[in-house]
Amino acid sequence: MPPPALLFLSLPSPPQPLLLVQHRKAPQALILNLPLTSSRKPALPARPVASLAPAVATLQSDWTRKQRIRRQGGLSCRFSKIVSYYGLTTPPYKLEALEPYMSRRTVELHWGKHHRDYVECLNKQLASSPLYGYTLEELIKEAYNNGNPLPEYNNAAQVWNHHFFWESMQPEGGGLPEGGVLQQIEKDFGSFTNFREEFISSALQLLGSGWVWLLLKRNERKLSVVHTRNAISPLAFGDIPIASLDLWEDDRRTYITNFMDHLISWDTVTLRMMRAESFVNLGEPNIPVA
Repeated sequence: MPPPALLFLSLPSPPQPLLLVQHRKAPQALILNLPLTSSRKPALPARPVASLAPAVATLQSDWTRKQRIRRQGGLSCRFSKIVSYYGLTTPPYKLEALEPYMSRRTVELHWGKHHRDYVECLNKQLASSPLYGYTLEELIKEAYNNGNPLPEYNNAAQVWNHHFFWESMQPEGGGLPEGGVLQQIEKDFGSFTNFREEFISSALQLLGSGWVWLLLKRNERKLSVVHTRNAISPLAFGDIPIASLDLWEDDRRTYITNFMDHLISWDTVTLRMMRAESFVNLGEPNIPVA
């Protein structure tokens, strides 16, 4: 990538038209001939280009150093700053709306602190990263790097996972889904009871922090339940997440059953399934989701 073009300002004696000309020794630079319109003072003579050499050298040196820092994936105090790139999204309900199954204090801790920290750390990394400018989903896939994650991966995946998790719940949720979603679950798991038991079992098998997902497997063209450790996102493998649960509670069985019986948003699941069907042919019988 060439250094940024430089603009030299020349103030010749009037009158003469505006003209952009290419500098003889610096083809990437343009010289702007600008007439002076005021008649009170004579036009200033053009500044010798040679006098700008130290400033030009400094700009080029800074630019070169910044590019080197970006290639190395590190941070420099001079260029390290939080940029307004990824923001902290608000859950689609009041913070106390999930009580008594998830307390306001719990939401404030995991959304207001942990989720916020991931957003701020990711933006700090992207301030000096060549991955700046990707959508969050693209960033996760790129930074996963075929199983050798780049430094940006963990924070990017945690930001996306948390946002997806908050939208997987709603006040007075849980229970049985309706329509095509229920039919698809019965088709792929045998019954809703089988699905519920598999979801709970998969969550209980995971030791430590992580996630349990209901997702649509592209290759198998069916719904499946999986769990992932730490920040791993199914997006990295090309699958389509439909619902998720963040696993952190000590009393995990109660936490998981509360999610299934009282919190999971089947309205959101329906919308996600409708979107997923535009990417994956679920085969016969053709089950309408909505």
